[in-house]
Amino acid sequence: MESERIIVPTRAVNGGFDTKFEPDPYGMKLRGLLTPEQYTDAITRINDELRPGRSTKVDAALLMTGPLMVPLAVWGVRHSAQTKKRKRLQKKSIEKFNAAYPDLLMRWNRRPQSCLTIERRTADHGAAPPSSVVHSVTGGVSGGMKEEVMGKDDVFV
Repeated sequence: MESERIIVPTRAVNGGFDTKFEPDPYGMKLRGLLTPEQYTDAITRINDELRPGRSTKVDAALLMTGPLMVPLAVWGVRHSAQTKKRKRLQKKSIEKFNAAYPDLLMRWNRRPQSCLTIERRTADHGAAPPSSVVHSVTGGVSGGMKEEVMGKDDVFV
């Protein structure tokens, strides 16, 4: 099973404040699950969708003025909100990938180390999401079904 899994590498961005998934498949073993073009397109799309949840220059400035304490409290509130937003965006991106590639399963593994993986879907993983729920190109909802909106207290597991 381990040999059928792609572990998507990450790299630091924004001075180490955030991470991005590496879209370049060079040197990676894609194990026949995706072509290099499909991998690059999928990971680039995920990185673009996660961009609104990343830190900004304002966050860096607030953190650097930490000895004043008030800006540090503001940074903490902003960081918490960005973390929740990033988790929500990541979950939505993973759902879009799984709808676009019904024979594959992308998921965020929390143990033993947090990482994004892509593997072949098996009976243990359940059926693929219906392709009529999320349109793979636009991300819009089709087929007469409504998209469920997560509340601010929902947690990405």
